[in-house]
This record gives sequence, structure tokens and C-alpha cells, in this order.
Amino acid sequence: MPSPTTAGLILVYAMTCFLSLPVEALTAPDLAEPSSNPASADVEQLQSEATAAINDQEWPEAEAKLLEAQHRLHREFGVITTRQIPIVDQLASVFIAQEQYRRANQLKEFNHFIRRQTSDAANPIQPELALATWYLQSGQWRAGRGLVKSIRQAETSDLTFDPDWALLILNLELYNPVCCDADLALSLYEQAKAHPISAHELTALEQTVRRVLVLEERFEAAQALTSSALPGLTRAAQLIPGKRLLKGAEQDRMMRLKLENELRLRRYNSGLSQDEDLYPTQLSDFSVALDSNFLPVEGPNGVEFRDRIKQFETMVGSPFRFNLEQLRRRLPARFYQLDRLHALKIQVSFDLTDEGRVRNITFLDRYPREIRNLMRETLKAARFVPALDQGIFSAQEGFTLTQHFGETDSFVGQSSTAPRPRQSPDDHLKGAPTI
Repeated sequence: MPSPTTAGLILVYAMTCFLSLPVEALTAPDLAEPSSNPASADVEQLQSEATAAINDQEWPEAEAKLLEAQHRLHREFGVITTRQIPIVDQLASVFIAQEQYRRANQLKEFNHFIRRQTSDAANPIQPELALATWYLQSGQWRAGRGLVKSIRQAETSDLTFDPDWALLILNLELYNPVCCDADLALSLYEQAKAHPISAHELTALEQTVRRVLVLEERFEAAQALTSSALPGLTRAAQLIPGKRLLKGAEQDRMMRLKLENELRLRRYNSGLSQDEDLYPTQLSDFSVALDSNFLPVEGPNGVEFRDRIKQFETMVGSPFRFNLEQLRRRLPARFYQLDRLHALKIQVSFDLTDEGRVRNITFLDRYPREIRNLMRETLKAARFVPALDQGIFSAQEGFTLTQHFGETDSFVGQSSTAPRPRQSPDDHLKGAPTI
């Protein structure tokens, strides 16, 4: 009988040999169970039962069925198999429905790993496209930009132009407070026109490029693009999605970082051990969702590793989304209760310049001072694609907007058909005066 030391060395050697096996060996048929008992029919049945449980909102049952289906695929085809990708995506949706976003994020990144191991050499960016799209929709914009940057640095000239990838690059830039690269946007648009892509894909890319040009104040280029793509069109202004800093937020952020660094250097002598924020963060930014696929959260977006492992933060509001906890500290105390916050609706009317900037804000009802100040700061930071009059950027008067804080709100902005309310001595009873 070998000694304990000898047995330990044998175990270490065996594990080393196993870990040195290539991926193909882990998925080879001789390592899987005999194919005489295929799992496909059972897996399909489990998926069907999981779908029924999801429709009935029986989340534990759905999770158990999907995990069992994944386990059977692992036994049949190995751990690294693309057959499990739809199951893992469905399992992630179960966790999203339960607001367990970190677990859903782990599954999305697991699927990215599986796609990377089995990706087609002819289309190597598809795994990154799927993961970066998830990062965009879940508010992990810094991680998404980092992923895109790493892939762009490794790109070769023989890669085929992908309109989905180009659109994703620009959409992630919209959620960079230091937006954007107008030259990159124009370059991608020229590449798109030179490749055989669908009219729908070209229109989506053209719309995003126009947004970038307006944000970068390249109005001549934006007007030229609009005149060629939308000649003779007349329509109302459109709110540009993305992340924006409130007035003075950049200066506050720099002061906060400076103070945090100073306190971090001193805290080692003060007994502090937990690596967390040293004081509550004030409301400094907001975002506008790109589409209905955006989740009501913002993922960890810090630079340091400690920031990347933080919890997802709840966002509330439409069309302007705010961090829930920071918003509670900004609004009057009675709106700390979620039912009152969800019932809050703020109606405003304002004019828009031919550069998409807000002017002459008028509140259409009576609101507390804190709410009026917040909406003023938000509207001043928001940007719009200007209204079009026969394809030409034009000013627009009487644009109305309703800010909701409910759970299922959507944004509809339109030009007011009613005349603008006149100022009167009683206007202070209806809200803040026009500015």
C-alpha cells in the first residue's frame, strides 16, 4: 500500500494530466456517456416544462428543469457544448425575472466562454458581439467598451464588415459621459455604404451616426447626412439615448475622487478595513434607454476590481433614468416610499433650438422645489436630434414631455398642439417660472 505522500503525488500527477488535455478531448465521444442512450428527447421535454413554468412564473421549478436539462447535455456531449447555449440564456432570463442580475451576468459570461471555445474562425467576433450586447443592455457600459476596445485592437484587415458590430460600437459610445468619436462614426458609416447590407441595417447605423454628430456638435456633417438620407422629411425632435452628467457633476466627481484618494491613504491608520465608498454618492448623472431591451439596472462600472464586483444598482424613471437610492436622497422625504415615487409624474413644456438644446422650460403643474431643480438640471444636460422641416434642422416650440417614475413607463415626446400657457402672477402656484 503506497504511503500518504506517494498517494498525494499520484493524485497531483493525475490532475495535472487532466488539466493539460485540450478542449477537444473534454468533449470527445469516448469521455461522454455511450450514445446509445441519447438525451435529446429528454432535454426537449425538460425545456418545454421549463417554458410552461416560466409562463406561470414558477421560477424555482423553471430553474430546476433547466439545470437538469443542462446536466443531461453535459453527460451526453461534454461540458463544452454549444447545445446548452439556449438553455443557459433561458436560465439567465429566469434570474433576470427574479432581479438576480449578478447570477444572470455569470451565465451570460459563461455562454461567452462556450462561444469562444467553439467559435467559427470565419466569424470570430460573434462571441464578443453577444456579450457586449448584454453589457449594453444591463448597464455595464465600461465593461462593454473595454471588450470592444480589446477586439478592435486585435482586428485584422481581412475581417468582413459587420453592421451589428459597428452599431454596437457606436451605441456603447453613447453611454460614455465623454462621448464621442465623430470621425469614427463617419468612418463606420462610409464602410457600411460600401458593403452589401440591408436597408434596415443602414438606416439604424445612419440614425446612430446622426446622434453622435449632434452630440459632438458637428452640425454641418449631421445636416449633410440628414439631407442625403432623409430628404424632404418633416418630424419632431428626438431625445438622444445615452448617459449624461448633470450640471457641475464633472467638477463634483473630480473633487470626490481626490477626497477618496486622500482618505484612502489615511485610513490604514484609522482601523478601516472594508473597501467601500467612504461617503454616500450624490446624484450626478442620468441615462436614457436605447430601447425596450434595456434592464432597469446599471451594472458595476468602476475602474478598480472592487468596483466590478459590486451589486447592480436599480434605475428608475422614463425617459430619464436615475439611480434609485441617489434619487431618494435628492427628492423630498415623502418620495422615499416607492408607491409615492411610482405615482409621481412631472409634465414640462420647453422649446428646442436647431442644435437640439432645451430652452424656455415651463412646468405644467405644481411641483416641489427639489423636483423642479432636478428636472431643470436634467433637461439642460439632455440632448435632442433637432426637429426636421423638409429635411433641414429647425427649432421647435412647445415640445411636451412627461417624466414617469413607474415600473412600466415608456417615453412619448410630441409637439404640443395647444398654445403655450401665458405667464401670470399666479404662475408660481403651477410650478417654476419659465427660464
